[in-house]
Amino acid sequence: KGLKGYIEREGLEMIYLSYFGSVPPAYYGIHYQPAPAPWEWQHPVEVLPHGRREVLAISVTNLQGVSFKEHGLYRWLYSRTPIAKIGYSIFVYDLTGDADAHVQLARLYLSYGPRRLAEPELQKALAIDATNQHAQQLLASEAWRQ
Repeated sequence: KGLKGYIEREGLEMIYLSYFGSVPPAYYGIHYQPAPAPWEWQHPVEVLPHGRREVLAISVTNLQGVSFKEHGLYRWLYSRTPIAKIGYSIFVYDLTGDADAHVQLARLYLSYGPRRLAEPELQKALAIDATNQHAQQLLASEAWRQ
């Protein structure tokens, strides 16, 4: 409920969400692109359009990697400051204009799925920074096409 209230206050139509909880986010009317989480709720996967404010909400459990085989999955967020904290369980990060964050998300999608979300993240990274070598290399590789 707290995340839904935040989304409404901020006027966000859609967010990235890595959620650890027992209630499907759709129950609260949260429109989101899933970021890798220990499990995913069954719903149509949409891509957060580029050019809007790009916000990632992540359950602290996922941020710490508690339920992942690879505990450092989201460690790249540790160097960023959350723009909000929803209760004690969800941190919110603004990824707008952050090419490296989109490359990191692409890598997560390549490793943990859904793989088809990797290419849009790489395209967002290049739209922000056309010289981003990590995005260029990943996009040129066959890794995301498999």
